Amino acid sequence: MVEAYQPAIGGAGARERILGTAYELFSRRGVRAVGIDEVIERAGVAKATLYRHFHSKDELGPRGAPARDLRRVRRVVSPR
Repeated sequence: MVEAYQPAIGGAGARERILGTAYELFSRRGVRAVGIDEVIERAGVAKATLYRHFHSKDELGPRGAPARDLRRVRRVVSPR
């Protein structure tokens, strides 16, 4: 069983869990190597929830996510 991404700080909402999971997976293996179903499973959200927040997988990567979202996710995934 794959564990869902759990942020280090408080209970992040679905959008933050999705971004955090995508950032973690994409950083390790690259955007093309990670399927959207893996992001959904690891983030612990429904497919409809992901698509409510993001139109495509491209919006989850560094070119699609707003810089402020990526900075917040980086702090949660790897706190200093």
